[in-house]
Amino acid sequence: MRIINVGDRVMNTWIYEIPDGYVMIDTGYPSKLKSVEKRMKRHGIRWADIRCLFLTHAHDDHAGFLNELMEKCPHISVIANPDSLPVLRKGQNPFIGGCSTLKAFLFCKCMSLWGKGKHLFPPISEPLTIGSCGSHKRPGRPWKHGSAARSCSRRVTRAIPFH
Repeated sequence: MRIINVGDRVMNTWIYEIPDGYVMIDTGYPSKLKSVEKRMKRHGIRWADIRCLFLTHAHDDHAGFLNELMEKCPHISVIANPDSLPVLRKGQNPFIGGCSTLKAFLFCKCMSLWGKGKHLFPPISEPLTIGSCGSHKRPGRPWKHGSAARSCSRRVTRAIPFH
């Protein structure tokens, strides 16, 4: 199994291989779509090969180009914690609790110089709804049962979010 970081020094966007394609873990910042696309191309990966997006949490550096990804990959399943839905709809992650270390604090201050300090990202434009078992469902996608990993490997369009 190949595991590839198609992100950069600041942003980690991982892709791992499954039997019939790839799972992407997080998207990265809103402005990073093109650089992720270039890195994918270097590894011979096309957007059509991405089966699932596993969204670790709804922050600008993890869900930044979610809308563009859903446009490029209409077949993709989004796996996420249902608690992230309000943040994805708002387009701004809360900065509750501040920074955990001095290094993190300085990093955040530097990011604010480049307009990243407000932690903004495009709110989701395609409605995601919460299904009967807490899954994110994209409109027009049938519900099927199974684990998140099985859903991706079988091209099932329903994904069970983690809690």
